Amino acid sequence: ATALTWTVYAGGVIEEGPDVTCDGAPDPLTGTVLESEPPAFRYQLGNPVVATLDGFDHYLSWGMADLDDDGFDDLVIGAMWEGRVHVLAGPVQGALTPADAMLTIQGAVDNDGLASWFGTAIAVLDVNADGARDVVVAAPAEGEEACAGSQHPRVYLGPFAAGATLGEGDEAFELELAPGEIAFSCLGETVSCTADGLTLSSNDGPRCWTVP
Repeated sequence: ATALTWTVYAGGVIEEGPDVTCDGAPDPLTGTVLESEPPAFRYQLGNPVVATLDGFDHYLSWGMADLDDDGFDDLVIGAMWEGRVHVLAGPVQGALTPADAMLTIQGAVDNDGLASWFGTAIAVLDVNADGARDVVVAAPAEGEEACAGSQHPRVYLGPFAAGATLGEGDEAFELELAPGEIAFSCLGETVSCTADGLTLSSNDGPRCWTVP
């Protein structure tokens, strides 16, 4: 199981992300704002740089996980302000855009066009023990108000067809709180994997979720 919780914004850098270049050292993801109208954003991955990402949101969560079980780690990106998750097939290299994604998941958008921070935290694991890796996506600002406490992390079951695009209603199910747990505000800003399920953060402390 892999929890993906690194975040970066255009103009910033994550100094120690996952080891993309397979040299035993953590790699950075550096974001820059391009001089364009409307503003555009570019990210460079690795040290030395192995991939350049264009056309993505200005605030990302990201990590590496072998979603398709081909022996190469794939780049998983949560564009939370767009409410979208992109998975780019490994080995990750060259010039990449959202159009290169092997999997795209679009979260719900509310009446104001806001995207609920869908993709803020992502986990890749075999939820239903069928041998295929699945994707769990948290949306911590979902609800009538930001951090309203009505969030349920969504589970998308693999295997996924190459180039697939999933949307609202394509999730297999939502994670349920463990007995005695209560959903509080801003649930799911970070996620970690445990033997029994997932632990997601909230403003009121961690909350444990089990697979139904």
